[in-house]
Amino acid sequence: MLGRTSITHCPAAEREMLMTLLSVSRPGNDDHMRAVRAVPQVIVQVRKSGYAISPPETGNAAVGMAVPVMLDGRVLACLSLRYLGQATTEAEAASRYLPDLRETARAIVTATRLEKPGR
Repeated sequence: MLGRTSITHCPAAEREMLMTLLSVSRPGNDDHMRAVRAVPQVIVQVRKSGYAISPPETGNAAVGMAVPVMLDGRVLACLSLRYLGQATTEAEAASRYLPDLRETARAIVTATRLEKPGR
């Protein structure tokens, strides 16, 4: 999910380079290429919602949610948390956790600017 957040918010040239690297890497299974082809749809969804969700994994009850920490139009970092998908829906998790994740991202940007004058 951190990768989904990063690739969505990185500059276009960087995203194109990452997509090229992803498309030429061959881990030996069709799931990889399906995932690469799905990146444009993932980007649309992350931009629309403002956060990324990790894809469901068989046998793993934890779901991840991430937001970017943006500084001067660049991804400085990504913040994530994990919650039990069996205990709460994505909508409930977004309602409960996203405000604090976003506020923490803003606080990191503010602290970074205070530490580095001129930003």
